[in-house]
Amino acid sequence: MAVTGRSQMYVRLVGRSVVGRGERVGMAIAAVALAAAVTAALGNLQLALGSKLERELAAFGPNIWISGKSIPVARMLSLARADGILVAPYAERPEQVTFNGARFEAAVHEIDPAAQRQISGWWHIQGSWPQRPGEALSGIDLAQSFNLAVGTRIRRGLGVVTIVGVLTTGGPEDKEILAPFRPGESADGAQIRAEGNAANVEAVANSVREALPGARVHVLQRVAQADTMVLGRLEEVFGLLGLVIIAAAGLCVSTTFSTMANERSREIGLQKALGATDSEVAALFWGEALCLGSVGALIGGIVGLGFAAWMGRSVFGSAVTPQLLALPATAVVAIGMTLLAAVPSARRIARIEPALSLKGSSSDVSK
Repeated sequence: MAVTGRSQMYVRLVGRSVVGRGERVGMAIAAVALAAAVTAALGNLQLALGSKLERELAAFGPNIWISGKSIPVARMLSLARADGILVAPYAERPEQVTFNGARFEAAVHEIDPAAQRQISGWWHIQGSWPQRPGEALSGIDLAQSFNLAVGTRIRRGLGVVTIVGVLTTGGPEDKEILAPFRPGESADGAQIRAEGNAANVEAVANSVREALPGARVHVLQRVAQADTMVLGRLEEVFGLLGLVIIAAAGLCVSTTFSTMANERSREIGLQKALGATDSEVAALFWGEALCLGSVGALIGGIVGLGFAAWMGRSVFGSAVTPQLLALPATAVVAIGMTLLAAVPSARRIARIEPALSLKGSSSDVSK
């Protein structure tokens, strides 16, 4: 019962001390809330936008290239079963094409349209993607050379193919016909897009080598390293910005605590003169600091979630789902910063001499 009574008394003293210093406490809570809000916002943006950025980078082409002969298309597509891996098999072969009675040889690039569309999202197509055998894309250079357009019907081998789109890539595809794989055909290779840093891409390449021992697997190092650099720079910018704001907020909190300690020197001296030990006075001060840090962390965490959602929409043009995993880290950072900022003031309080403070001297807190 005595312990419970002392605990209740301690809580009441901390509560009165916090509530009774409205303006100073408000400034400290505002500074802690600012640090917490920045931590929560940047943490949410980093967690949410990091994965979104990886998916956006996937639209700019592969970072692994497979080459080989007569590899079943289904076997190629099975490599994409793991999360974060896109696989687009292909086959290239010259074929005789007939249009308006004119016969010419064209490079036919067979693809899986659904997979290719995911890995080559930057391709520009006037028209639509082919969905089934009997439909095809014509490269822009080939279309201009032979007057091919959307809706044009050409003869490819023994069948008739309808051009459903004109493709512009700036690459060799501009001189080719791209058509879906026909049933039973095999692939000559594949383009793979693996999410993550360069080490993760290399790990995916090694797993592909094990799955396709006869194929040649090449990691496009510059692409993989560029992805790692972009994601790394994003993390560095967010981290540096967070540290600067947290340091500024910590300085503000430390200054506020120092002012509060100076203003309370007589009160603390009286407590010691009446028998309060240094540890009891310090416990009261640390309780106040913990209370301020907790309140600031709660307010800042909530504000930070809203701020992250707003920044995601207005700055990055992407919806940001609240990442609750960022809240524990926010609380640790905010409370830890508050306690660290309170250390100089706690040392000053420990050096207060009752006799000097009751006489009105300030030397007790400035030594």
